[in-house]
Amino acid sequence: MKATNIRWDIDFDEVYEKLDEMTYEAAAEAIGVPAETYANMTTEERHDYAYDLFHHSPATLDEFMGLPNEVIIPDELNKPDDEYYVDDISDWLSDEYGFCHEGFVLEE
Repeated sequence: MKATNIRWDIDFDEVYEKLDEMTYEAAAEAIGVPAETYANMTTEERHDYAYDLFHHSPATLDEFMGLPNEVIIPDELNKPDDEYYVDDISDWLSDEYGFCHEGFVLEE
């Protein structure tokens, strides 16, 4: 069984924090601007640019934050006869990846 179409609940403050901790070169590459341009941007401009980029492309945001779009669910959580198994999978996703999610699809 796997969870697909995972929609992660990512707070943009966490995105900005990660971006601010990166080198100029790595951050520039991550958001797709030349390093020199990035170095000359204010923090507010960097954050605004990242917001626009990631707000319009959730898949790019997930990739930037290192979050998968689909994962294999451990066998011990595959208990469709248990009415709470989806809740258990939800908890496992949050625990495993450090972010809550806004939903997912289960596939056999």
